[in-house]
Amino acid sequence: MMKIERKAIPVMEGLWKVEADGKPYLIGSRCEACGEVFFPRKKLNFCMQCHEEYLEEIQFSGEGRVLALTKVERQPAGGFYKGAVPYTYGIVQLDEGVNICSQLVDDPVLSVGERVKMVVVKLYEEENNDVMTFKFTAENSLVRGEG
Repeated sequence: MMKIERKAIPVMEGLWKVEADGKPYLIGSRCEACGEVFFPRKKLNFCMQCHEEYLEEIQFSGEGRVLALTKVERQPAGGFYKGAVPYTYGIVQLDEGVNICSQLVDDPVLSVGERVKMVVVKLYEEENNDVMTFKFTAENSLVRGEG
């Protein structure tokens, strides 16, 4: 019998990368003209702030603090979300000053103002693949990313 190897694929290409140290980093853009930063990375070389065309790719630390959070108890409408419900969703302010919306690993329970770190975890399974996404968990959590 032929064994089918499972693959880990990102929910969307270009959101993060894993460096040689095994730590995942979110990928963004910074305008070299005005310093504005964006997440996710802008595919067009155009700054929405100053309208210049000097964007460079940057890596965010993947560390920050929770600004707000809520528990989502129902599947979002539209059929695009395939992960487990309920889940915790929130706004994380990265140490670089960018606010991003993300799912949160809420075990242990997180609270507003708490320090968090990014991890890459399985969101759902599709055919023979594990679809991966980034989430944030407590800075001192033992939750480890899956690459």
